[in-house]
Amino acid sequence: MRVAIYARVSTEKQEKQETINSQLEALRDFAKKNNHSIYEEYIDEGYSGELLDRPALDKLRDDAKKKLFEVVLIHSPDRLSRKFIYLGLVQEELKKCG
Repeated sequence: MRVAIYARVSTEKQEKQETINSQLEALRDFAKKNNHSIYEEYIDEGYSGELLDRPALDKLRDDAKKKLFEVVLIHSPDRLSRKFIYLGLVQEELKKCG
C-alpha cells in the first residue's frame, strides 16, 4: 500500500525536543512493519494546529485529490488539527478522495 506521512510541530520547544523526528521515526517504522511504501512525507514545522492553512497539509490534500497515495499515517489526530471542526473537515475530505 502506498502511504503518505503527515507530521507537525508548532512550538519552538517541540522543535528543540525533536518531536518531529520522533513522530517521523514511529510512522516510518509502522509503514515498514506493515510493508507499506512511503509516497511522501508532508511536514509542517512551526505551524499551529489551530490553523487549517498550512503548506504541507495543503499539499497533502491536493495530492489526495490526485490519488497519489492510499492512506495517510499520522502520529495522532491533533497533528491534522487541534480544532474539532477542522479535523472533521480534513477527515471528510480525505475520505472522499478514497
